[in-house]
Amino acid sequence: MGNDNKKNLLKGKSNYQSWKIRTQATACSQNFLDTLNGVDTQLLTGVNSKGYKAWRDRQNAASKLLIKRMNDNQLHHTMSYEMDPAGLWHHLSAVHEGSGLGGLMEAWQNFHNVCYTDWNDNVSDTTGEIRSLANHLTTNYQDKPSPNQIISWMMFALPTKFNSLITILDNSTTTLTVDVVEQQIISAWKDLKTKKDEERRGVISAMYASPPGAIPLNSDYPGLSATGPPKLGASYDTTCTNPKEEGRKASSQTAGRQRNVYFSFAFRVVIAKSSGETEAASR
Repeated sequence: MGNDNKKNLLKGKSNYQSWKIRTQATACSQNFLDTLNGVDTQLLTGVNSKGYKAWRDRQNAASKLLIKRMNDNQLHHTMSYEMDPAGLWHHLSAVHEGSGLGGLMEAWQNFHNVCYTDWNDNVSDTTGEIRSLANHLTTNYQDKPSPNQIISWMMFALPTKFNSLITILDNSTTTLTVDVVEQQIISAWKDLKTKKDEERRGVISAMYASPPGAIPLNSDYPGLSATGPPKLGASYDTTCTNPKEEGRKASSQTAGRQRNVYFSFAFRVVIAKSSGETEAASR
């Protein structure tokens, strides 16, 4: 199962409303919505009749549709409902939608907890979830959020990169609607996403185009600057910020000094020995 499908699994109250809307849409497209709502009742014909077999196939398919869209921590709700998709559908509604003042408070809390945090997700999922929760408050608690409340929270749920759009919308002299604001947010997200993708591709291309060890221009590495091809006689800052690398560098320098001392000493010994042999020969 892909990552997109995993995101659409029922995990609990936190995503029940969005899950319900997606599941209803899928059931409607596959002609199972009446089965989930309990309208598709069992025929009185015999179990071997074509009508009964077609009804049983719809029941099985609807049950499979629900169970495949449930996370592992929700599968215990299917007990005794394996062959009753309508019963499971209503059971999930009773468990996750809540009722009374507690359910109303939780619904408003969920509404105000929606936030866009992952650039890999489409921002329309966030605005859609806000609208879904607003519809949930209206349908189940008769506490309809005003258009201004929905618009305000759509903008409040956005990260700081949308601040310019929020300022424009906030200073707009025209009457804003939920649809217009949502379209503006989605359009701005597409532009920002395209810009981020282009910047990422530019950094990667620069890294491949630069010589080994060079840092690309305009890179995301603070404190480092780009370098060109090495030049003869040029001096470079070899400051190392990696502790392990500093240790290896210090060891290398120490070993180099030790080798220099050794070769210098060996050279002096050879010279002294050679001088002694020369004096002995002259005598």
